[in-house]
Amino acid sequence: LELENPPLQAHLLSDLRSEMSDVQQEDLDQDTFFDDEAPYIPTFRKFNDQDLIDLCTALEKCPQVKHLDLSMNWEIGMHPSEGMSLLARSPFLKSLVLYRMGLTDEHLLSFQWNASLKSLDVSFNDLSDDIAEILSQMPLEELCLRGNSITHVGAQSLSQSKTLKDLDLSANYLFNEGAACFAKSTIEVLNLRENGITDAGAMALANTLVKTLLLGNDKRNWDCDPADESVDRNYDDDDDGDIFFNLIGDNGAEALAKNPYIEELCLEQNNRISDRGAVAFAKNSTLKELNLSFNIVGNEGAIALARTSSIRALDLSFNKGIQYWAFLHFALNAHIEKLNISQYFDPENVCKNSEGLIFDGDYLAYAFSVENDVLRELGLSGLGITDKGAYFLAKPKKLSYLYDLDIRYSDVSSDVELMFANTPNLISLGYRGYSDFIYSKLLDARLSLNEGLGQRAARLCLFSKIGSASQKTGIPYERALCKDIFEMSGNRPISDEERMQLKNKFDECVEDKARKGCLLYPV
Repeated sequence: LELENPPLQAHLLSDLRSEMSDVQQEDLDQDTFFDDEAPYIPTFRKFNDQDLIDLCTALEKCPQVKHLDLSMNWEIGMHPSEGMSLLARSPFLKSLVLYRMGLTDEHLLSFQWNASLKSLDVSFNDLSDDIAEILSQMPLEELCLRGNSITHVGAQSLSQSKTLKDLDLSANYLFNEGAACFAKSTIEVLNLRENGITDAGAMALANTLVKTLLLGNDKRNWDCDPADESVDRNYDDDDDGDIFFNLIGDNGAEALAKNPYIEELCLEQNNRISDRGAVAFAKNSTLKELNLSFNIVGNEGAIALARTSSIRALDLSFNKGIQYWAFLHFALNAHIEKLNISQYFDPENVCKNSEGLIFDGDYLAYAFSVENDVLRELGLSGLGITDKGAYFLAKPKKLSYLYDLDIRYSDVSSDVELMFANTPNLISLGYRGYSDFIYSKLLDARLSLNEGLGQRAARLCLFSKIGSASQKTGIPYERALCKDIFEMSGNRPISDEERMQLKNKFDECVEDKARKGCLLYPV
């Protein structure tokens, strides 16, 4: 439950307990958990229709509750639900998440009269085109229908919505015909990942008014020959059914590159886009963010993108065939702020020039450390960087704004934390092959503490927004607090006076977030 103007959580829980006597108290005493944007009080495991009816009754007396997440409560979706009908009549809810509940069209029919909801997530249910037409007539601004059974018919209805700003139709059955429905769409963010879209569908979107267009695939490590037609269609997943990969190549890329409206474009894991498509994107003056990871871009395409002046965030990771000397051009780029050129390490990509200079991962690290002063996030995973390259990155002559560095899957020793202990601004560092690459030892080296509120507050600020490669650092005052801690502590223990200063600063952050309706997890 998200509170627009949050009172004490204990007070709210007390109110809900008094209204829901049949719900076991331990269900309401679960720890609060958070996502990237908002705090939640989790709903209850084994939630049935009667529990939902009781909750709806209780919520009628809690107009401050604006967000409800009922995800994974399968019992509600197993039978016709009176609770869902009551929920649809709630006049206060602004955001509702019904992820993986086994819902059918029948469960959502009563929502067609709801005028308060602005955001609805019904991903991974059993919904069809009929309910898509009904949802298109609601005043929704955000709608997630990922993993349902929507075809081009439902896409046509949704494309005509006058209120939708963010639409997620990934992992459905749109194919090229469904993609063409959004040729003149005014939706700002459109997610069509994993819909069996090919060059024809991409070409149909060449003139779309969408600003953020996602046409990639989410299946990681999909390592295959791009020319192998036997992998052109789907794979079976016991939970989610058949998923149809998008297979967009250079023809589709060239068409999208001519679009004057798209600012963010994701084509990751299409395994089809080569230098020709990359060169076309380099000529686009509108694109601000481009993801071409897991394609077949080579040296020519990489160099063309390195010379662009419009792109601010670029992901070229895991494109086979780009040699290290081509990556050197990115060190000279004065515009790209977020860059990922991580690769599977291949000795053939290491080469020498005519003077015998070796272009390897360490030389790349050196080039970025002395030439680039605009990068904020840099991914160099798998490039064979050793302690020498790590030293350059830890003590750079430039890179003064870098706060997120990934050098996982490299030949860096365990002493690397000492190198980065005094690196200014750096908050997130991945240096080993861990899926969660929070660089917690950075704090150990800087704070020299084993316990105490100062360290716990710092860890909270670091961890609150950084959990994986896709979750980047948090809001400015969290970074500012971390910086204050680093500057205050150096490599010595923190005094009692300094600890109190940190506590007061941390309390100020909590109060600031409380005023904005987003409480930190309590220390």
